[in-house]
Amino acid sequence: MQVGNIRIIDNNYYHNDINEFLFFNYYKKKEKISKVKHLEKIISQMNENINVLGIHSEPFYDLIGKPNVLVDLTNKPSSKLNSLKLSDRLRIPLITASTSENKGKIMVYEPMNQVEKILLSKNNNSKTIEDYLFLDFENSKQGNIPNGLIGGLATEEIRKSILKLKPNDKLLKKAVTYNLLSNKRFEDKSDITLNFDCYLNEKDLFKDKKIVMIGAGAVGNFVGLGLSLLGINQIYMIDMDEVDATNPNRQILYNFENNIGKRKVDVLSKALKNINPNINIKGLYGKVGEYLNENERSQGVKLIGESELLKLNCDLIIGGVDTFTTRAFINKIAVKNKIPYIDAGTEPFSGQVSVYNPGKTACIDCHKNVYLLAQKEAKENDITPTSCIADNHDPSVVMSNQIISAMIVGEVKKIFYPEVYGFTIRDSIYYNSLSANRIILGNHIRNPRKGCPCSQDFYKK
Repeated sequence: MQVGNIRIIDNNYYHNDINEFLFFNYYKKKEKISKVKHLEKIISQMNENINVLGIHSEPFYDLIGKPNVLVDLTNKPSSKLNSLKLSDRLRIPLITASTSENKGKIMVYEPMNQVEKILLSKNNNSKTIEDYLFLDFENSKQGNIPNGLIGGLATEEIRKSILKLKPNDKLLKKAVTYNLLSNKRFEDKSDITLNFDCYLNEKDLFKDKKIVMIGAGAVGNFVGLGLSLLGINQIYMIDMDEVDATNPNRQILYNFENNIGKRKVDVLSKALKNINPNINIKGLYGKVGEYLNENERSQGVKLIGESELLKLNCDLIIGGVDTFTTRAFINKIAVKNKIPYIDAGTEPFSGQVSVYNPGKTACIDCHKNVYLLAQKEAKENDITPTSCIADNHDPSVVMSNQIISAMIVGEVKKIFYPEVYGFTIRDSIYYNSLSANRIILGNHIRNPRKGCPCSQDFYKK
C-alpha cells in the first residue's frame, strides 16, 4: 500500500531481537539503533515516493499535525488513552491494536457527536473507553504470528480510512481477536495454557523440522519469513519464476536491492538467510507436477515430480500455488505418503487456509474438490497461473497475503505439537476484508468423504 505521508513516533532502540526482521542488518550486532530512524530508512528504500518521517520521542502528539488516521500499535494503555483523546480532538479515526506472543486484537474508534453516542447507548451498542485500551496486553511480549495477522488487518483499516474501493468497504465496527491458544482461533478466551518451559524452549521445538514450501511469490514471501523466524531447521523452496517489476509491491523481501530478472528462489533464500543465519534454506528452481511445457524446458526449469519431492524427506508441505492442477498433484502426494499439507489462496480482498493432517483431518480434495476443478481446468486448457499481477495496483492484495500467511504459520505450530499448542483446524479459515467479521473459522467440521484415500486412517480411530 502506498500512502503519501507517514509519521512514526517511538522512543525505543533495537535490542538484537530477531523477531523484528526489518532490522536484520543489525542481527548479532551491538549497535544502538533508533527503531524509527531505521524504519524511516527502510520504508523510503522500499518506496521512494513516500514521505516518511521517524520521530524518536515519547508519544508527543503535537508533532504529527492533523493526519487522516491515527494508529496506536503499543501495548501501553496510557498511550492508547492519549490516542483516544487526540482522535476525539482532531475528529479522525483511531486504529488501535496490540499483540502478545500468541494473541492479537484490533479495534477502530471513530469519533462521535453527542447525539450519536446517545443513540448507540439506547441500542446497547456503546463501548467503554476501557474496551479500546486492551488492558490484558499491557507489558506483553509480542509474537511474530499475531504481529503478522494483526499488522495486515491494521494496514487494511488504514487503507479503508483513506481510500474506499468498494461500496461496502467500511471500517471495523467491532473487535477482531486472533488467538492461537483458542480452538476457535478468533475468541478472547484461551483453551490452552502454555507452561513456562514451553515459552523458554519454543525456539528449540522446530529445529529438527523440514518443510517444503511450493511457491516463492506473494504468499511465499510472508510464509518463508514466518518459518525462518520460527526456527524451522530446513526449508526447501520450489518456484519456477523470476522477479519482475510488478512483484515488489506485494512481495516485500524482493525490495532490498534490484532483483528484477533474478530467480525468486535465489533471492528469497538469500533474504531469509540474512534474517536468520541459523536456519538452512535451499531454493529449487523447478515446477512441481507431471510435465513441463516447451517454454519451461527451454528455460531450464527442472520438473519436480513425486519421487523428487519425496527425496526431500519433508515433515510438511505448504502450497501457495495458483492452479488447481498443481493443488491436486500435491494433495495426491500428501495423502498417498501421509505428509501434512497446508493449502492457501489469496485474492485482493480475501483468502483462505485449509489443512490436511493425516488421520486427523480431511484432505484438500475433501475440502475443495480440487481433483474435479483440476479436470475442468485441463479441459478448458486453462492452467496459466492466476497470479495477482493483474491486480498489482490494488492496495489490498499485500494485506491478504500477510494475513493468510500468518495463519499458515500458526497452523504449522499446531501440526507439529498439538500436545503443546492444541489441534489444527478441521474446516478452512476464511478472510474477507469486506465482511463485518473480517476472519472466521468455517462453522462445521469437515470429515473425510467415505471412500477418499485420506479417510482410511481417519475412520480407524
